[in-house]
Amino acid sequence: MRARRSSLFLIALLFSLVSGQLGLSGCAALMAGSCENGDEEACRAACSVSLSCPAAAPICDETFAVCRACSPGEDRRCRERGDGAQHCVAGRCVACIAPRGVPAEVAGCDSESPICDEHSCRACTRHSECQSGVCAKDDSGAASGIKKGSCVPAEQVLVVDQDLCSRSGPVYCTPQQAFLHVNKTQRYVLLRRGATPDDFSSLTFGDLPSQTMQQVRVIGPLADNPPHRAPGLPLLSIGNLTGKNGLIISHGRIILEGLFVRDARIGIGCTGSDAEVQIERSFLSGNGTAIAASGGCKLRISDTWIGSGPVGTGFVGLPGNVRGIEVNGAELHIENSLFVDDGDFRQDALGGIYVKGLAGSVPSTIVNTTFFQQNGVLKGGRYVTTLLCDAPVGERLVVLNSLLLSDLRLAESPEERYFDPVCGARIEHLASNDSALTANGSALLPTDASLFVDAKGRDLRPVDGSDAGRQAIKNGGVRSITVSGQLIKAPATDLDGQVRPVSGEVLSVGAFEPVAAPAP
Repeated sequence: MRARRSSLFLIALLFSLVSGQLGLSGCAALMAGSCENGDEEACRAACSVSLSCPAAAPICDETFAVCRACSPGEDRRCRERGDGAQHCVAGRCVACIAPRGVPAEVAGCDSESPICDEHSCRACTRHSECQSGVCAKDDSGAASGIKKGSCVPAEQVLVVDQDLCSRSGPVYCTPQQAFLHVNKTQRYVLLRRGATPDDFSSLTFGDLPSQTMQQVRVIGPLADNPPHRAPGLPLLSIGNLTGKNGLIISHGRIILEGLFVRDARIGIGCTGSDAEVQIERSFLSGNGTAIAASGGCKLRISDTWIGSGPVGTGFVGLPGNVRGIEVNGAELHIENSLFVDDGDFRQDALGGIYVKGLAGSVPSTIVNTTFFQQNGVLKGGRYVTTLLCDAPVGERLVVLNSLLLSDLRLAESPEERYFDPVCGARIEHLASNDSALTANGSALLPTDASLFVDAKGRDLRPVDGSDAGRQAIKNGGVRSITVSGQLIKAPATDLDGQVRPVSGEVLSVGAFEPVAAPAP
């Protein structure tokens, strides 16, 4: 009925114009009257240029001087608007058209907003959106003209893919070959596909001057999502050979993003006072020692899963690491990460963090991290599972907003504790089932598997609720503290990438924000 009224209206309008009974100004007035009468199809704004027309009717009709929808083939009229629109799609002028309907880099968007998403250009947020396979997710490349949110040009990316490779590049067969070609203009290494374990173990980085001139980023298959959510095993992993190391960094600044590191003697190691290593969104399983840092290395770990695989993912059934992290004269910072089922008491191997010594001018930190069911070692008549120290560290190590729990109540004989009392670390706002960890706003929790979505399946997201235990997890953390003049802040998102509360002074402890209880 509406379409018939609109057609009759337009016929009358054309007749009035042709017969001279109605001028252009009268046409606009008649349109306005129709709008007032509720006939939205006939309602159009008067115009002289398309730029003044609204998004729903982006073209100024040259004959009637009223705004209308664009038609197929009128891309030129859309570009004439001068607002960045390039194409006509479903009656509207849009900035871009994404191939296959998924966000992707397109030529019609500029370098600072290269991704077409729902017909609008925006900055990149995922590596897979970029044609080169690398998105600048931070400002580390600003000095080289690579701004945050831009796609790194393909000529600046060294690719490792054993299906398409040659020893001379531009696609390499092994990470070591790609590392040899790192230079000032090629500092991104993209790991796409591997086949032979020998080619992805015993890797070294930092021995060449060209590798230490600027920060290098190595990007693996888990980089775009929370590492533990992969539906299948990645096509490439570091390590794979018992008795051989995965990757050892001796010098330089390197970011390791989205790596799957398994079954190595040492998964990732860093040595040397000029080595700075950041591990982001990675998964480490089955290693003799997951991560080792020594000799003054500065090590940062964020959004990383260290241990056995959770149900419902490609990692289910994978074992924990024999040892978690060993620190010997290094600086350590961990946030938004999770340790589960690491350690082997039969090998006198601690699953958590073994501090032989700390280095650095600022306190080392462990922030919003979850430790669950770590195996430990006997020391001084106690069974210690999570933090072991050779000597007191005091405020040189700060543990903040972290969650520590186990499948069973802590043993009484021998006495089981998460932290070695020798450490004397500064603890703030923890939640655990250990009565020895209740200082400085820390909470004592029951040993209760129902606090998590599926503790048995290692889905260790806490379940929201009003009881004391769930409230202690949900509201037991703080946004920041200052220790020895250093501001230590909680991360803005959790291990799943969910934004933490932005208002108020409290937030959750552990790696995850609480979620609704699963359906029975």
